[in-house]
Formats: sequence, structure tokens, C-alpha cells
Amino acid sequence: MSYLSLLIVSFISIVISLFIYKLKAWKCRLSTAWIIIALCGVLLLNIFWACCYYFTGEGITWAVIYTLTSSLTGVGVKSYILPGVCAIVIVAFTLWLSTKIISTNSPFFRQSKLYTILAVVFSFGALVASPVWLQYRKTVVPDVSDSGKDFYNYYIPPISVINNPKYNLVYIYVESLERTYFDDTHFPGLTADLGAIKHSGLDFSQTQQYAGMDFTIAGIVASQCGLPLFMPSGFGNNTDVTSDFFSGKICLGDILKNSGYENYFYQGANVRFANKDQFFHAHGIDHAFGLEQSKYKDDLTYQNEWGLYDNLVLQQVWDKFKTLSEAGKRFSIFTLTLDTHPPHGYIPDECKGSSYIMAGEAVPSLGAVACSQREIAKLIDRIKRSPWAKNTIVVVSSDHLAMNNTSVAIDYLKKYERHGLFFILKEGLTAGINNQPRNTMDNGATVLELLGGGNNLGLGRSTLSRTSLTQRFRNIGSKIIAWSPHVQKLWGTPLAMQDYVVDTQKETLSFDAKVYPIPLLVGFIKGKPSLLTDRRGQAPLRFKLANLSPEKHFIWVDRCFQMGNVWAKERDEIVLSPQWCKAEGTLSGNVAIEKLPLSTWNGTVQAEIPTPQSHSEKYVTSILNQLRQMNAHIRYPSDAILFYLEGVPDGVDSVTGIGARESWGRWSDAVQAPAVTVTYRDELPCDFWMNIDAKAYGKNVNEPITIRVGDRTQYLRLGKESAMHRLHFSQVSGKTVMITPPYPELSREGNTIASPTDAPDRKIGVGLVSLKIDTIGECRESTK
Repeated sequence: MSYLSLLIVSFISIVISLFIYKLKAWKCRLSTAWIIIALCGVLLLNIFWACCYYFTGEGITWAVIYTLTSSLTGVGVKSYILPGVCAIVIVAFTLWLSTKIISTNSPFFRQSKLYTILAVVFSFGALVASPVWLQYRKTVVPDVSDSGKDFYNYYIPPISVINNPKYNLVYIYVESLERTYFDDTHFPGLTADLGAIKHSGLDFSQTQQYAGMDFTIAGIVASQCGLPLFMPSGFGNNTDVTSDFFSGKICLGDILKNSGYENYFYQGANVRFANKDQFFHAHGIDHAFGLEQSKYKDDLTYQNEWGLYDNLVLQQVWDKFKTLSEAGKRFSIFTLTLDTHPPHGYIPDECKGSSYIMAGEAVPSLGAVACSQREIAKLIDRIKRSPWAKNTIVVVSSDHLAMNNTSVAIDYLKKYERHGLFFILKEGLTAGINNQPRNTMDNGATVLELLGGGNNLGLGRSTLSRTSLTQRFRNIGSKIIAWSPHVQKLWGTPLAMQDYVVDTQKETLSFDAKVYPIPLLVGFIKGKPSLLTDRRGQAPLRFKLANLSPEKHFIWVDRCFQMGNVWAKERDEIVLSPQWCKAEGTLSGNVAIEKLPLSTWNGTVQAEIPTPQSHSEKYVTSILNQLRQMNAHIRYPSDAILFYLEGVPDGVDSVTGIGARESWGRWSDAVQAPAVTVTYRDELPCDFWMNIDAKAYGKNVNEPITIRVGDRTQYLRLGKESAMHRLHFSQVSGKTVMITPPYPELSREGNTIASPTDAPDRKIGVGLVSLKIDTIGECRESTK
């Protein structure tokens, strides 16, 4: 049965359940609650599957799983806000309407408990029939079958160095630009500029795409390592697994670095998205530049919702190419475009006047293709006309085929036979078309051979001299899925951990020649370390620690206050410190917390930690509840509000009108409220000094900031950098302090989740580091 059929069966089953329950079932609170819960589950599961299908055209794939469990920093979300809101409204309305309908009996039928059971059975069947379960099991966690046991017969480690390298490399990954677009029969004139260049190179016309190669980072990894991107999972919620992208396995970037190349990567989006930065740093590409490294990162006129436009990025590539060439360096430059990103593509102002017409209508996604290919052709022309062209190899490749959500264009693409784009330009290389069946994993091996290296790269084979596994196996797509458990074992997940080093200045933890970013959580499952990293915008590491079995050993390196709120509430030097600490132990036993120096620190994993008799199940439950506590509910022992910590002091009831915690403190946010309001639990003293460490933003610098306590108001002028100030208040009554900046400004500063153009708008004015009330004495009644 197809996944779409399962979706239909699931919806039909829940509808039947609702009708039976409404008309003929005997009702009670428990059965009604189950029916509503089942309806909610069916709606959420099936809408989730439908959303996955919208993006992938297949439902749940590795692209979905990897994207949702990796860094979302810099993701563009603007195009999906309205559909998301609509989905929420539809689910809420359906639940409300269904509850109203089934909560009363029908006067036309006699109710029976037998029909109650039948309704529950149909609702359970609706949940089970959702295509989410079957597709997840088949796609993401396949069985280790006989057809996958021959993996190591075909995985060939490459030769790790190029002897006497003679060529530099410019490798251009073009977002979603598949070879199908270059067919003038179907898309006349769409790729005229880049198409002309393609004809002058060696064009590989039969490049196929399979699972683990069908999204951007997967296409990059497959082409550089000769491996599909199948990621292992960790403990608990199976997200944020930290490893080194096939650590210890040799990829194209490693070979180039071993051969004396300086390796660079440029793109317009944030390099942290999908953990691209981790991959490059793990495999020889030491210089990775994205939006955050650009001088235009704060100028939204040069950006779309994903990042910088292609013309700016490709100009950076040319500038670096020219600089390195003039210096006589041996180098490689990899770059990734984004203007053709679905659903509509992004067209810079320089291209706004042009459009592409299909069936009498302008198609923005195809207009973006026309503009982007023109910019790529311009870069290649500059390289070809330069004095360094003779010792430069230029590669142009799609990162993956166009996604299913590429508006309008996908409807045309699906009518034709589709292949990935891959062609190479090199002086002396005979132009023409190579029609051998191949796949994305063969790209790196083919480039490697042209550079003077070997002709094998993992599962990849050079199309110039070897037979691709696509030709060897008729069922190569199924074969790759069967190999996925073996591919996952190649990741940099370590088998053991004993001695390790924490560098708090570089913010890393290292052992066995592997380096991991901190904050870091290491859970030991049967003695084997499973490493989880903290990705801002997702659940903190303490939530992930709560998913570890209580008896399992763990090491947790994080900011001291994160663990101090759980195990060191009496130690001010821990619970109030933003410095780095290490916690080690078990959730059911003792946990030792150590503050780390501002340098390197050497540690050794402790022996098994015994569970004291006093640490009962009640104790474990208490620890788990504290680990899962929401930030707003955290209380710490201090007479000052430290805005760089989570939560508030014991004596404070609430703080409103502020943004998310940052390393230094928090900004005021006039979108939430026009003033920062601090409400204390008790009445403030009548006479006190207010000590406030703060700074101002933009137009608020050196302008009077209003600080109101009860009916008393004073004004404070703040500089651009934070500094401590003291204000004296007397004859005060009340519990609240209100801080109001005069000119809150729209800003996306500090955003770490969406792209700058998509980040939630904040109107910031005052940056707060700390606030403390020092009592002077009791007030006497004023006399007239």
C-alpha cells in the first residue's frame, strides 16, 4: 500500500470513529478524551507528513530528518509563516468543532458500549495507519539486511595525497540547478549564458541522485566524501548528535589540504545552517565564509530571506581567486549559490527588470534561474580570461535536483527525464558529453583524478576511468538504503573516552584527536560515549540530560549556572557564574561540579559512580523536574538581577519587556512591552540606591532613559558600552521598577535562528546586565 493510501485510510478511519462515537457510542470522560487525543494525533501526524511531502515529493526522507535535527541557524522561514498559521488554525478549529459534535448523544440512536469500543478501535487504527510510522521505519531505520552486508566490498578509501599538484580548483555548487533546465526544447533560452560555457567543457549528462544526496549539505558531503549523508542518532530525543562528519574518513578537502592547498568556502547564507561549518572544519576546508562573516551582514538591502544575493558572493569568490592567484598560492575555492532556492527563488535588484515567461505567464522561480546562471557565467568568464586560467579547473554542479516545493517550475520539470548538473572546464580537456550512468558520489572522484590524484573516493568512482556503482547495480537506490547502517558507523562517533582536554578560550573539548564545541553533554551508553551539543534555538542540554537513563554515567560541560540551578544552589560561585563548569556523575547518584579555569583543563573520565542509599526514586524525580524546568520558572539566590543568567532572583516575581538571554545580558524589547518592568515579591524599601549596569542602543545612546519606581521618576543617560550607574530613590512605595527607553529601534541583532530578514522583529533600546537595590534606611513620614 502506498504512503498516500495510508494517509487516506488514516483520515477515513478517524472520521468513521467520530461518526460512530457521535451516533451510537456510550460516552464517558475517558473515552471522549481518548477520541479527542486520537484526533489531535492523527491531524498532527498527517499534516506533518503532508508538509514533508510538500518539500520532498516523497514524504519523510533523510532530508527532513537531518534538517530538523541539525542547526537551523540562518534558515529562511518567511514563505512558510502563513501556511503554518493556517495549519494551526485548521487543527484548532477541527478539534473544537469535533469536541462540540461528539460531546452530546444523538436522539435518534440507542447508545451502546460495544460501539464505544468500536469507535476507540477505529481511532487507534487511524493513528497506526498514519504513513509517518511506516516511512520513518523503512527510510530512516532500515534493517541490516543481507543486501547491505557487502558495503565494505565497495567502499574504497582514497589515496590521501596528490603528488605534485599542478591545478587550482574552483568548485561551484548551484542551488537546485539541475541539468533539465539546460534543455532548450523545454526551457528555451533559460540558461543561455551558462549553457554556452557548458558546451565548452566536459558535460556528464547522466548524473543520478539517491537518498542521502537530495538536499544541500547531503549533496556536498556525497560529492566530497563519496558517501550518502546518513546520520547516527544519540540518546533521548535523538537530536543534536555531535560527531565529525565521517571523522577519520578521507574526503576531497582532506586530500587537498594534505597536498598543500589552502581551502576556502563561500556562500550567502549562514554557514552554521545544517552544520556546514562543522563539515568543512572536519575535512580540510579551514576557511568558511557566510553571511555572518560578510561586511553586508547588517545591511538587509543586499539580502534575501536566506542570505546574500549570488552576485555579491560570486564577487567575493573572484576577489579571493585573484588574490590567491597573484600570490602564487595552491588553493581551492568552493562556493554555493542560493538565489534559486525554493519556493520562488530570489532576484536581486540588478535582475528585477528581467523575467522568464512560460505559457504566457512570468515564473519567478525560473526568472531566478535565468539571473543566477548569468552571474555564474560572468564569474567563469572572468576566470577563463585571466592569466591563471591554464592552471585552474572549474567545476559546476547542482547541489541537488529542484525540490518538490519549487513553485510552478517543478510542474514542468516533472514532465521530463531529470538529472543533476555536473560539468568541468580544464585547459586541454576535450569538450563533449559523457553519457555514462553515474551519481553524485562520483563527482569528487572525477575531480580528484583530473587534479592528479586517485580515481576512487568512498563509494564514488571517477567517471573518466572507472565504472560507477550506478552501472554496477540495477537497484542502486535500494542498495544505498541497505548500506545506511554501515554508513552511519563511519561517522566520528567515538567508541571510548578516557582522558580529555577542555579549552575554555577556544570553547572546545577534545580527546583522541577529535575536537568538539562546548557546551557539550556526553552520555555513556554501555561504556560508549554519545555526544550531544547545544544548538541555540532548541532545547537546552539540561532537557536532553533528563532523557538519559538515571543510572547512566554522564559528563556535562556548560555554563556554571546551567548545572548550578540543579545541584549547587548553595554555592554562589557556581549558581551565579556565567563561566564554564564541568559536571560528572549519574542522575540517580552523586554529581560533582568543578569550575574550569580560563585556559586549558585536563580531565579523566571517572570510574563508575555508586548510587547512595539516600538517593531514592523521589530524589531522581526531583532532579528530572529541575532539569526540565522552564527558564521563566528558575530562581537563583542573589540580591541582584543578573540578566545574563536564566530565571530571576528569589526576591523577584517577574521581569517583562526583555528579549532572550545573551552572553552579556538582555535587550529591552518594546514589541513585547514599551518598558522593562521588574516586579518584586515584597515592597521596595523607602530609601535606596539603585545600582544598574546597562548600555543603550542606536538613537538611545546618551538620551534620557526613564526609570520609574512607584510615583518617583529619574532619568539616566547610557553609553554604547555597558557601565555601572547609581541612582538614589527616597520616599518610594511600590513593588515595581519600570525602565523605558525613549527611542526603541527595530533590530534583529542577536538573532541565531532564522535568517536576518526573517528574524522576529525586536524594538530594542536598553541593554541590561545587572540591577541591584541597596537599602539605605527607613523613611520618616514627611512633614508639611
